[in-house]
Formats: sequence, C-alpha cells, structure tokens
Amino acid sequence: MIRRACFIILIFLVSACAGNKANVDYDSTAEFSDFKTYAWSDKTDEATSKSREAYPLFHQRIRESIEATMKTKGFKSIDAAQADVLIAYHLSVAATGYTGSSVSFGVGSFGHGSGVGLSASVPVSGQIVEEGTLVINIVDAKKNSVVWQGSSSRELSRSPTPEKTQEMVNEVVNEILVNYPPKKK
Repeated sequence: MIRRACFIILIFLVSACAGNKANVDYDSTAEFSDFKTYAWSDKTDEATSKSREAYPLFHQRIRESIEATMKTKGFKSIDAAQADVLIAYHLSVAATGYTGSSVSFGVGSFGHGSGVGLSASVPVSGQIVEEGTLVINIVDAKKNSVVWQGSSSRELSRSPTPEKTQEMVNEVVNEILVNYPPKKK
C-alpha cells in the first residue's frame, strides 16, 4: 500500500516537472545546415501588434531572449537582405478562465419524500486567468517559406517581478528553440 502511494506521488511529481512542452514542426526537406545568419521579419499579425502595444516590455524580453538563444547556437544577426532565415514571432493572450471566490445563498425544503431547493452565487473577488501563447516561425529568406515553427503556452501571472517575467520568457523561448535546428535522421 505504501509502495503504491509512493509510486503515485512519484508519477505526479514527474509529470509536474515535465511542465509545458513546446510543439514543433518543420519542413523535413529544408537544408538547415545551410542556415548560418538570421534577421527579424517585419511581418506581423493583428494579435501580436495589439499585444505589443499592451505589453511592450514583454515583447522586448521575447526578442532579446530569441536573439541570445540564436547567438548561443552560433547564428549571426545580419541585415534582412542578406540573411539566410527570417525570424517572426507571434504572441497572443487570451482569457482562459476566472479564479475567485463567491458567496452562495441557498434555500431548501424537504419533507414527505419530496424536496425543493434554490441557490444563488455572487462573485466577491477574483481575477481573470490569462494564457499567453508564443509562436516562433523561422522562414527561409530565399524561398520566403516557413521551414520551422515552434510554440508553447503559459498561464500569465498577474504580478510577477521583472526578473520572474524574464525567467519565464527565457524558459519558454529555450523550450521552443531547444531542438532548432532539427538534427538529420
């Protein structure tokens, strides 16, 4: 019995440590070994444009984290006209739920084998839960086609410190780019 309980706790801890894993897809015909330089794509979508206005420091952290990760992988940032690949990212933020507390009132009656009940709940405090999804696209600059894409999502904290925010951004970017460029099979 104790052994089974320990096993269940171990499975829970391992799955909790696994965290959010990135989703990755790529063009298996692309010659990733030819890509040595990158530049930023100037194309963006409406959701990313809106979130840039709402969260400018967050976007600055994303860009710096992607640049640092690409540099550690040996890629060089150059002018877009000469780059092998263009990098674009998209960030969307969506409300996924609501956390909070409420006060409930109930009235009921029970007698002679029948029952009637009525209740109401009134929210008294809480906050909207937001989830951010980061998608990184790597585009072959010569062919103007996406050759690699990775994404990951996280619940956004309401009052993190700048250091905690940077830590989370670095974690997500590294999680997405850990297997870029893909290895030949």
